[in-house]
Amino acid sequence: MLQPMELPMRVAIQAFAVAGLLAFFHAAPAEMAPNAAPFAFEGSITMPDVPWGPYSDYLAMDVAGGRVFATPQAAHAVAVFDVKASKLVTLVRGIGNPHGVFYSNRAKRLFVDDDSIYYDAKRQRIYSSSGTGHLETYQLLPDGKYQKLESMDTAVMAKTSIYSPELDRMYVSVPHLGSTLAKILVFKPTP
Repeated sequence: MLQPMELPMRVAIQAFAVAGLLAFFHAAPAEMAPNAAPFAFEGSITMPDVPWGPYSDYLAMDVAGGRVFATPQAAHAVAVFDVKASKLVTLVRGIGNPHGVFYSNRAKRLFVDDDSIYYDAKRQRIYSSSGTGHLETYQLLPDGKYQKLESMDTAVMAKTSIYSPELDRMYVSVPHLGSTLAKILVFKPTP
């Protein structure tokens, strides 16, 4: 319970925090009109052969080839779009449960995973956590091929992850299942 003398101090602290936030956002460049939208919608490209159901989780870009890759999970496929022509080129079918997708410009290869997939440019590695209880790592070799490195144990259904190049850490989210408590696993890549 708040004591009568504590309330003014709490209000003053809250007011100071709000004023600080307003000053921070007010300091942003004023080049944009107050009601201007931050984006201009240019159009959409439909995927007509994708059934209703789970959605497209991730996108990858091949800038040199002018392509965007999407993973429409319900179609068990990867959709390939030509961004210059604004059209769907093809659906690459027969992919179990596509979620995460990464395009390697150097190897000119597309990598698809059941969930999160990240590229470590410093080490030229791909990291993947797909919920099978392992963190998978693939090393780019001089010939442009990838070699699977040793798997790291995580937990069943620990498939949501993020790699931070700034912190040089891989974070894997573990859900609360049975006796396993919810937690975040932290991995530091080795040289």
